[in-house]
Amino acid sequence: MEGKLGEWLFNGVWRLQVKSIEKQTEEGAQGWKVVVEIRNGSKFNGYAPGGTGWQGASLVLADGN
Repeated sequence: MEGKLGEWLFNGVWRLQVKSIEKQTEEGAQGWKVVVEIRNGSKFNGYAPGGTGWQGASLVLADGN
């Protein structure tokens, strides 16, 4: 799935929203800091991301990196 900053994405079980993205500028830090919110979007309680096929998220920039 692809989405925009602040847009909710839903795969039938999990809702994911990217709150902010910022390039790390602190000394010794490299990469990006991404703040996300993940919610269970199903009617069932007790699901953990790892038990439902969740494999993580990737940040892809406009230039494809």
